[in-house]
Amino acid sequence: MNKKLLEKLKKMEVESPILFAPAASEAEIGCVEASLQSVFSMEYKEFLKIYGGAMPGPYPVFGINPIDLMDKRLNTVEIVTQYFRRQGWPKVDDGSVISCNHAGDPIILKNDGTVFMESHDGFGDESWNSFDDFLIWCINR
Repeated sequence: MNKKLLEKLKKMEVESPILFAPAASEAEIGCVEASLQSVFSMEYKEFLKIYGGAMPGPYPVFGINPIDLMDKRLNTVEIVTQYFRRQGWPKVDDGSVISCNHAGDPIILKNDGTVFMESHDGFGDESWNSFDDFLIWCINR
């Protein structure tokens, strides 16, 4: 993760610790990757090792550990990704659902490290070059 982004997240955590979950271990991250048959980007793995999940803006960032403010059923990258795969959403098989917008559309960290938001109506698709770019966008919303 870029240094400036990490500093911003740390400041947010100090101001609102309830928005951040406990860190995840390398072993926990590896187990979830294997379970989902996905490849997490280095940026996302670094985020998970510091924050197991978070709400750094209006959208959740699903990780290994939920925070209390998240939905009680759909609150980790593993559970949410499996949910969208069972629903038959295209493009979810090529990555992991790391967030959702307010319409319930999945935001997918693809196995190539890019992030893609797939809208249910096909008109609001958006993409980012990296997890860091997505996080910056999320924080600035």
